[in-house]
Amino acid sequence: MSIKLFFLVLFSAMLTSCGVGRNAGIADNDISICDTCSFETIAPDTWWGVMVKNNARENIKSITVYADNTAPFYVELKSVRNSEPNRIYRDNFVENISGEATLCKPESRGFYTVKLAGNGVSVRGDIFIMFRSASAEGETPRLAMCKQKPNSRFMAVSSDNKGISYSDVEGFDIIPLFVSIGFK
Repeated sequence: MSIKLFFLVLFSAMLTSCGVGRNAGIADNDISICDTCSFETIAPDTWWGVMVKNNARENIKSITVYADNTAPFYVELKSVRNSEPNRIYRDNFVENISGEATLCKPESRGFYTVKLAGNGVSVRGDIFIMFRSASAEGETPRLAMCKQKPNSRFMAVSSDNKGISYSDVEGFDIIPLFVSIGFK
């Protein structure tokens, strides 16, 4: 095999493994980058999750996470047009795109897919996928973390009574939850 052909095959394999040409404009993480050795405990008193940069109109059909246990949790989707890091967005700037929070009850450890009702949720703007424990008593949910840092398009998000925000500070090591989004 010639050296040029070898590099062409190698380059093609690298492009395929990095997701180029496969809806690369929006962050739909592959299951293969889910770190099932590292988990984040989801508390009942605050929402926590990920933000996905999004510039196009998208129809979200489902969300997949990797649960370490069967503890129930809530998922809620919010959106902010052209959000900026390190800024707190109060409720009047945040669109609740999922309506009420969806209660999730994983049956076993592993990948859990939350199917959104009907035709899914249509969104234009940055997507905030928020998680919160469904119970203050008993076992708390533990969701897997995303390995792909700092190249991930997902960023860690927190929400409290002040508003919703995410950090994008160089040198500040934030590893977000693993989330895979299913589009139409």
